[in-house]
Amino acid sequence: PWLIELEHVTPEQQPLVGTKAVHLAQMQALGYQVPAGVCLTTAAFEHGYCKPESSEASSRISTELREQVLVAFESLQQRYPSSRFAVRSSSLEEDGQQASWAGMFLSSLNIRSKVELLDAVERGFDSLYSTEACLFRQQQTPGNDSEPAMALIVQRQIEPSASGIVFTRDPLASTEQDAQQRLCINAVRGLAEPLASGEIDGDLYWLDRQNRLLEHRLAPPEFDQPVQPPVLNRQQLRKLALKARQLEQRFGFPLDIEFALEANQLWLLQARAIVNAPANAKLSQPARQLIKQEQRRLAQLLRQLQQQQTLRCGPGILSNSNIAELLPSPTPMSFAVFNQIFAGRGGAIPNGRRALGYRTSPDTTEQLFELVAGQPYFHLELDARCYEHSHPLPVADYLAQVRNDPAQANYPEFGLYQQFITAAQSRQRFGAEHGLQRYRASHKFHHTMTLHGQRYLRHYLGWGDNYLDTNLQQQRTIDLTALNAPQLIIQINRWLLHLRQISCCHFVMAARLGFFFAESLRFQLQQHLGDETEQWMSQLLQALPGSRINQQSFDLQRLQAQQLSAQQYLECYGHLASNELELSLPRYDENPELLDSLLNAPQHPPAAEPQTRQQFDQQLRQRKRQERELSARLHALGLSSQQQHQIWSDLRLARRFLPLRETIKYHYAGEYALIRKALLQLAQRLRLGAEQIFYLQPDELPLCLKELPALRKLIEQRQQQRQLCLEIAGQQPLPAVIFGDRIELSTSSTPPDSNGDSHSGQPMAPGYIRGKVRLIDPHQSDLHQLMACVSQQDIIVTRSANLGLAPLMRKVAGLIVEVGGLLAHSACQAREAGIPAMVLPNATQLLKEGGQISFDGQTGILHIN
Repeated sequence: PWLIELEHVTPEQQPLVGTKAVHLAQMQALGYQVPAGVCLTTAAFEHGYCKPESSEASSRISTELREQVLVAFESLQQRYPSSRFAVRSSSLEEDGQQASWAGMFLSSLNIRSKVELLDAVERGFDSLYSTEACLFRQQQTPGNDSEPAMALIVQRQIEPSASGIVFTRDPLASTEQDAQQRLCINAVRGLAEPLASGEIDGDLYWLDRQNRLLEHRLAPPEFDQPVQPPVLNRQQLRKLALKARQLEQRFGFPLDIEFALEANQLWLLQARAIVNAPANAKLSQPARQLIKQEQRRLAQLLRQLQQQQTLRCGPGILSNSNIAELLPSPTPMSFAVFNQIFAGRGGAIPNGRRALGYRTSPDTTEQLFELVAGQPYFHLELDARCYEHSHPLPVADYLAQVRNDPAQANYPEFGLYQQFITAAQSRQRFGAEHGLQRYRASHKFHHTMTLHGQRYLRHYLGWGDNYLDTNLQQQRTIDLTALNAPQLIIQINRWLLHLRQISCCHFVMAARLGFFFAESLRFQLQQHLGDETEQWMSQLLQALPGSRINQQSFDLQRLQAQQLSAQQYLECYGHLASNELELSLPRYDENPELLDSLLNAPQHPPAAEPQTRQQFDQQLRQRKRQERELSARLHALGLSSQQQHQIWSDLRLARRFLPLRETIKYHYAGEYALIRKALLQLAQRLRLGAEQIFYLQPDELPLCLKELPALRKLIEQRQQQRQLCLEIAGQQPLPAVIFGDRIELSTSSTPPDSNGDSHSGQPMAPGYIRGKVRLIDPHQSDLHQLMACVSQQDIIVTRSANLGLAPLMRKVAGLIVEVGGLLAHSACQAREAGIPAMVLPNATQLLKEGGQISFDGQTGILHIN
């Protein structure tokens, strides 16, 4: 048959009508309210329709099919004389349990006339051959040459007061266990089409297995519109949840159900399987096996740390936060060097923090960093204990907050670790007597840090900057080619010791001071400006002078304008790389092609130094205006002169230390480049491949002198393992936070916002931009090629961004990273480049190469256009 009434469809007719129609008929047979309709079968498609390229006629629908369709339509109009109708796709490919094809085919609404109906039918059939459908089909069924088939449903259109989608498994949950416990409802007023297309957000409701409302998130009101009450009341939610659970039990799998409420009558418009890619589906068998091994190893390690009382607050939590930004999937040498420099007894972290008055124990940082499937993490509990000063911090409370909201573990030193507290908050939390002591201790520590900051600035400006520069120039004069293997190993250890005791101690101190005063500023503004604080922070911390990385951008413009020679440029910046802490990556001065790509890359017109200076000066003027506005605002709020003085003092110090942190990193990146050159020379002496040396660790280098055959086997094993780790990082990134009591090393492939095309992240740099997605793999991207082909319409989307990408940011429209924060390196770079930036978890999974997106770097809202 060419046409079948919906109520007469049976499951055996799925090859004729498609899964969507079968599900609608099944719900109708079970007693649920489903709008009446008629199905145009695949037989009608095959015999009554011609493909677009097969027909030059004005209509691709045959006369016979037109007549049958119009007869059925007249019958529906007689039964529902005042109704409008919809034509919906029911392809044999869609609504399956392997792929839903959601939104891939055309549906038409608001049909009243026969002409509109026939046009909708033709366009519905045509959508089977759209470019998007053909490409998706190739991905889903590669090598399948069979012809696809389309069925359509002509159905009465409901005119609802509210409509939406029910997920019988929470699509926002991070684990399958959590997903099973919660049902999620997304609802809007009127038709659900704007919700499905991402035009509006809608209300979100979560209910438990007993259909009790757990939480809800109302859609923000439109501009200049009053706040609306919830779309659905509790009775409607319970009724909807009950029917959804019943249907899930009937169908036997999780469902995505479209519903509509008309005159308080519940109508079901669609029910399809929730399709989630299985965990690790993209990974090879060895990579999946490695993840299982890492889960077992990590579980055993965490148990041992608890037994040893290294972890005192439970099974532990690991976060990749800022360390994943610094070292994405490092080689063994790079991670070991980083760990040796910063952690453990005598490390830069405990030494630098203690110099500022923190009670950081060296033992705390011995186990601070951990490599999981090749990706770096830190123990949140151990990290938090590095921030204690006069009183022990409520570390267990911090861990509880992260369990409730894993996003709190992203840059925890800037928000989670509470360094500041009001007198009222302290009394409420610790009681009257202890609360007053805590408040006074916090206030005293702030005063101490201010003194430390002022002294450090005098010390660094009077000695530190010149010393780091002079030392680097002196070390560069060492002729590495004249050293034998033992001498090279000794020299590498000297440089590591200098980094550990001096250069990186300066970095730790500058970073801590910058973060401390920025957090103090935010804390104070939060007391008076509330939700506006983040916008003020973003504006107040842009256009900061004094950074060598910012100067690099100016010098790049001078180089392009032939005001600076290539040799002069490389003398200053040749030691940087796309990720300078990854020792296996070549530096700029090792690649002549890089300089050519820098010179020939597309530029923002006009391509000269004044343009960059002009942009910086414009940001600076804008910041000055914001300062004047803030001053007037604080005065109007009635803040005392002492309160205002404290705010401006913290702002000034934050502005000094944040660019200073980048400058010190510029210096110690030069020492990293020297270590790389020495390692390459050592590889030559030992007759190792250039890349093989980076699969050893510093303490293994002396063994190369007498146990090289055994080390070659170790290198080979580590190379094979790292290939698996890179596969995992590229195909199935590990979660940002790992909980020791339920170790999950697989992230869900379902986007957090699977309803529409809007995503909310964390703002990093102000500005609104629309552009094209350029996905960058921080492990494999060829920066030479990127510099030569990016344009000012491109938005970089990457796992993380580091100092080496700073030149690239001057040539693009915006930046989106998965890991970072307001004070991350990438955020600082973006603000200096004058481009908007934001953090969006899973951005590289959510956004497609070449896709058009727009986002606001001040609110963290992104739209896929």
